[in-house]
Amino acid sequence: MKPASGYGLKISMVNKDFLFKVQNYGLPSLFASKLHAFLFRKYVKGRDYYDLLWFLSRKTPVNYKLLSIAARQTEGKGFKLDKTNLKGQLIAKIEKTNFSRVLNDVILFISSKEESEYFKKDYFLSVVKKGI
Repeated sequence: MKPASGYGLKISMVNKDFLFKVQNYGLPSLFASKLHAFLFRKYVKGRDYYDLLWFLSRKTPVNYKLLSIAARQTEGKGFKLDKTNLKGQLIAKIEKTNFSRVLNDVILFISSKEESEYFKKDYFLSVVKKGI
């Protein structure tokens, strides 16, 4: 399957032993791709939840054009995802998520036991309601 259109690219300069340029997705497009995976992946992947918190904590804008095109491409649905209905989709997904499975899958990514407190349904619901 070819990548969905609508992405935004940026060029970054990397200065290690020598200078070189790298072309990559901008953060809004990366966030849209992660939201697509989060919403439509057929199984629980803790990394999707971890990344969702990462993007929301940075108040990253969403490339809604890319997200809508990707959803239509993989799901065959004609709906358009925007700020209003994205929040509802995320809440519905979180409501039916088994957070023990999320925590078991993400435990390797977190650096302290205290961070595991973030991987609970109520926390995700509050962050999504405030952050999207």
